[in-house]
Amino acid sequence: GWTAGQGPAQGRQCMYMRGSVAAAFALLSTSAATALAQPEQKCRFSLARPWRGIRECAPPPPPPSPPLLSLRGGGASIDRSTLIGMCLALLAATMNGVGLNLQRLGQRRHGPIINVCGVILSALCGPVDMLSYSFAAQSLLAPFGSFSLVINLLLASPLHGDAVAPRDLAATALVISGVAVCLANADGESVARSYEELIALAARPAARAWLGGLAAAVALLASRIPNAGTGPTSVARFCYPLIAGAVGSCTALGGKALGELVKAGAPWRSTAVVSALLPCSGAVQTVVLNRGVGRFSSLLVVPVFVAAFVTCNAVGGGILFDEFGRMTAAQRRAYPAGLGLLVAGVLTLAAKPTPPAEPPAPEGRKRR
Repeated sequence: GWTAGQGPAQGRQCMYMRGSVAAAFALLSTSAATALAQPEQKCRFSLARPWRGIRECAPPPPPPSPPLLSLRGGGASIDRSTLIGMCLALLAATMNGVGLNLQRLGQRRHGPIINVCGVILSALCGPVDMLSYSFAAQSLLAPFGSFSLVINLLLASPLHGDAVAPRDLAATALVISGVAVCLANADGESVARSYEELIALAARPAARAWLGGLAAAVALLASRIPNAGTGPTSVARFCYPLIAGAVGSCTALGGKALGELVKAGAPWRSTAVVSALLPCSGAVQTVVLNRGVGRFSSLLVVPVFVAAFVTCNAVGGGILFDEFGRMTAAQRRAYPAGLGLLVAGVLTLAAKPTPPAEPPAPEGRKRR
């Protein structure tokens, strides 16, 4: 069917665009399932003839590492490096949540200065986030990105007048519970690898399947934005944050890769290529997300963005850097459950009705 005021053609178009968003979700899920199903066999490239593919297999991987925190008693032990990484990840999430709300406030009420401050703050959270991955595993730190939801919940009412219902608080509790489960079952070790091992990790079928599915999903979502409109029921309210979250996860993966390349003493050409790509992906994420929060409610855009970013970041890091391969069987069962709790809470926040977007301040009056 279609909503009041829409004709059959508009209703069919709305259903078609919603189907496209669902197809993008399915594409990402299929890529992750395919990647996780691949056997985790570490191999090395022949650097003299890299175009001829993998030449020899590396020794068997080390035994699975124990979880960072144990929920079965006995206390918790966190090394200094991991603790620094966790603090930096929390700082980056806080900067991102505050920056997004400043962007929305500046675009709608108080002019461009506050908006620019929000953009700068959101842009600076990227380097802080990438720095955190130099101290701990990516699958451990990725769920901390959902902390920006708590900041968004605290600022939505005083800054924007958005109503915070008990449903929002329950959904936030689900998110926090999911983060706790992921933290208790994540791989807490940061493994030092050689340049040859890093090249071999990137060449695995699992890594290629994930990156290919991510690129296809972003292209599909981007193709739906031009004809989606800006109304409160527009499918663009999901496309903007989903694209920003997927591209943001690529920025995080690139930052992790850059740190690993530097530690491995990689050739300068490799580090230069990754360093050049990072600002591009960071700029795309900032611009897309800025448009999303400027046109739709942050209570919808921010949760969807966080869900996409955390999920793609955690799964991508676990696949590309073989962090899932070092988990025990119990960890591999519990970690996806934690991500499921996190995403369920985020989708609960995103499913609530959102008010129509206000016009920017320079327009003066709302259009009829």
